[in-house]
Amino acid sequence: MVWMSRVDLREITRRLLVAAARDRFQQHGYVETRVQDIASDAGYTRGAFYANFEDKGDIFLAVLEADRGSRLATIDRLGDPGTADPIAAALAWIDDTFVHDPLLRARAEFGLTVADHAHHRPRLTAIVETQLTAIEHVIEAACAHQGVRLRWPAGHVARLVACLFGGYADHRQIDEHLVPPELITSGLTALWTAATVPDGTD
Repeated sequence: MVWMSRVDLREITRRLLVAAARDRFQQHGYVETRVQDIASDAGYTRGAFYANFEDKGDIFLAVLEADRGSRLATIDRLGDPGTADPIAAALAWIDDTFVHDPLLRARAEFGLTVADHAHHRPRLTAIVETQLTAIEHVIEAACAHQGVRLRWPAGHVARLVACLFGGYADHRQIDEHLVPPELITSGLTALWTAATVPDGTD
């Protein structure tokens, strides 16, 4: 029998609860997911849940924070020499992050609740800022690949890209045909053209 400390057991409990919560949030969104269902799916009681997490918002943020690591690892790989087309890979990452994220509905619903639960706002802001920093890295890699430089700070361009794809994702939630993908491509192309100049240009 392997002996485990209370710290180890708590970490296992938290990991199982987070995994169960992710599945619930993906399937049912944030609003319809109940703490009792998360605990039951993970094989624990409500008491065990509240011994590890403050509330449903706390565990949802834990899910987002856990996902953040894997997303950043993907960004880091975009600069690898073996990446055939880093720009295409970067666009695919942005599309997955904003448009085809399985937690998209839950993220939108949770964002609306933050107004009533301000104590969650700092952690959510930190997650969004990390995402924006990752987009900055994508933009910088694209500049290096194309031999261009930015007219504006990378952080500004990253926020514009996030707004473009975030708005597109919101509209797709209503009707996937409401905004044609080619319109987003045209908008991104126009933004890139406006935001960049050939390297070495005054």
